[in-house]
Amino acid sequence: MPNRTQAALLDAVDRVFDLAETTLAAQRQLARTLVGAAERQADAVAETVESTSRETLREVHDTVKAEAADKPRPRREPKVDRRPFEERSLEELRERARELDIEGRSAMSKDELVAALRKQTR
Repeated sequence: MPNRTQAALLDAVDRVFDLAETTLAAQRQLARTLVGAAERQADAVAETVESTSRETLREVHDTVKAEAADKPRPRREPKVDRRPFEERSLEELRERARELDIEGRSAMSKDELVAALRKQTR
């Protein structure tokens, strides 16, 4: 059987262990609270970054769209047909004569169109 001093010492050790358990539980709870707060902050930052990114992207899109609308579109050069006039169809010759504004083209034969086009393109 332990004497008084030993009993007091055992009682003090028990209280120290109880205090350590309480402290450890409080520390665990604090850690959970801090983790939760950090997760909420991370979520808030992610939402802010996402919404800011979307807004910035929308602004860039609008700016590019506005700049594109302000600039005249470059005209495409018509595709040059390098085939000789004789190899082209009557419709193709009439189309080319229309582009060059040759009068009377609709009544011309293929040979007449070839001659008029050669004369015009010299």
